[in-house]
Amino acid sequence: MADSPTGIPSDTLLARNRSILILAGIFVLMNLIGRDRSSAVWSDEVTLNEPAKELALHGKFRSLVFSGSDGFDERYLWLPPAHPLLTALVYRVFKFGIWQTRIPVVLFGGCAIVLLYFIARRFLNDHRSALYSALLFALNPQFIHTARSGRMDAQCLFFAFAGILFYLRSLTHGKKSLFLAGLSVGLAGMTHPIAVVWAFAIVALIIFTQESAKFSSLIIFCASAALPAGAWLIYALQTPVYFKAQFLTIITEHTAGGSIFSRITDELRRYGIVYQPVPLLLIAFVASGSWFVYKFRDAVLEKRRLIILFLIPFFFVTAFMTKSGGSWFYILHPIAVLTIMVGAMAGSFLPATMTRIGSALQRTSLILGLLLVANLVLAGIGARYIILGYQWDARDYRTIEEPLRTLIPKGSIIFGAPEVWYAAENIGASLRLRGEPDSRVHDFVITKQKDSIAAIPGFRKIAEVGVPFPPVWGRFSFSRADYQMVVWEADRRIGNVVRLTALIGE
Repeated sequence: MADSPTGIPSDTLLARNRSILILAGIFVLMNLIGRDRSSAVWSDEVTLNEPAKELALHGKFRSLVFSGSDGFDERYLWLPPAHPLLTALVYRVFKFGIWQTRIPVVLFGGCAIVLLYFIARRFLNDHRSALYSALLFALNPQFIHTARSGRMDAQCLFFAFAGILFYLRSLTHGKKSLFLAGLSVGLAGMTHPIAVVWAFAIVALIIFTQESAKFSSLIIFCASAALPAGAWLIYALQTPVYFKAQFLTIITEHTAGGSIFSRITDELRRYGIVYQPVPLLLIAFVASGSWFVYKFRDAVLEKRRLIILFLIPFFFVTAFMTKSGGSWFYILHPIAVLTIMVGAMAGSFLPATMTRIGSALQRTSLILGLLLVANLVLAGIGARYIILGYQWDARDYRTIEEPLRTLIPKGSIIFGAPEVWYAAENIGASLRLRGEPDSRVHDFVITKQKDSIAAIPGFRKIAEVGVPFPPVWGRFSFSRADYQMVVWEADRRIGNVVRLTALIGE
């Protein structure tokens, strides 16, 4: 078969690309199983997709779950708009629901894996190492968690990886690729502000690793990266009070406090907590990072670039980002680069093929590599499947939606648990999350049964809905979430019903 322009036979290129496409397809398929049941509906999924629902169904880019404060019921400026705008399009075409919220996220996750493979192959110049890096990232439990949760992290990683790949391409293909690199990173920033780490990283690459045209490259990259942010700011600053109350407030709330020493120790502790179920991955990160710095001798310039791409996101997240809440997903950015280093080390020690194991070191390396993959499978997607097997019926969203449909009339305002968001919209009600229960405003309050709330002033308990998630093997309760809810009705509504009955009787 004819050679490609790179000099590599085109059938070989096809085979290599086929491998990563198959891996990405498997990632998507394995995360479609039980997608409406795992993860359970949770607060981030609601707060991040509420403006998409409002835009698609009611034509207003706002957030009613935060209604009543900071202008949320007028304009949504809490976070950049790329994720809710895309989700709104999905809702508009395919209707509102759990599947519709989560499907785009897993598709972006699969595409991000493909891009990570090409980044790794560009740096390591080795198909096996790049594929192993992509495999480890695809099996990373934290990446699987966000790809199944209706968040924007996978979309952010996709555009960030595209930006890195375009930048690497610009080193040989000129300014057009550099413009696309900036635009991609800018779009990543419109999905999540954390993408600013990649803008800083690529600026550092231009300054410290390019030999010529540094100034013009900086101008092109920074200008194109600023385009999406500039367009959003023109819109957002039409209401500066709302912009300050929403976006600037959440940025402040997600900024780390304490000494730099405490931030470093807290960050390292967080890595330990997140990856406690996969200790072999933690060991691989430490070992491969050290090995890459001291032993990886090929392509010194490429080595320096990859180290910069790891260090800037890692130290930015460590120094500036809070260690609670959604910040648990920030670590995926430096982890992605660290995973490429694991692939580099694996490529140096693993045998070229499974049928040609030449030494005891290669045999040991193969065993360790397979054990690492097994650890990721068992603690990640495998554990989810096991939990789903025991909790399939209990995680069915209909266990709360159907009872609520009989209890809550259309047009009601509900205050309470974010888990009922889909049910509230489907029955024609509206959910509120911010503030306190108010019987003058809220018709119903829904609380979690595990909160053991004995009374709510102005409301009376009318029902308990949902079922507990049974423990796995009858012993282990891996999830703190469930759909057991308590429904409270405002006293004024009950009084209205009584008075209406009396009038009819007369």
